Amino acid sequence: KMKAVKEKKKPSIVELINSKRVLTLKEAAEYLSISPWSIRKMIWAGVLPRLDIGVRKILIDKADIDFLIERSKIRELFRHN
Repeated sequence: KMKAVKEKKKPSIVELINSKRVLTLKEAAEYLSISPWSIRKMIWAGVLPRLDIGVRKILIDKADIDFLIERSKIRELFRHN
């Protein structure tokens, strides 16, 4: 009798991003639905901080992206009043 082997389902990009605190440049771009170059420009402009932990990759704290989103909503709210 052979037992059925359950295949592990590969997580989607959304599941992967939701499970992580630190995102790569590509994941951050996916999270915001923008291009990786737009993320780079935001970092260079000082709008979005990057993590400096000694790796060559650009890493971004998801909390910083969430803060950026909330700050943008607040600005938009005051602009219409």
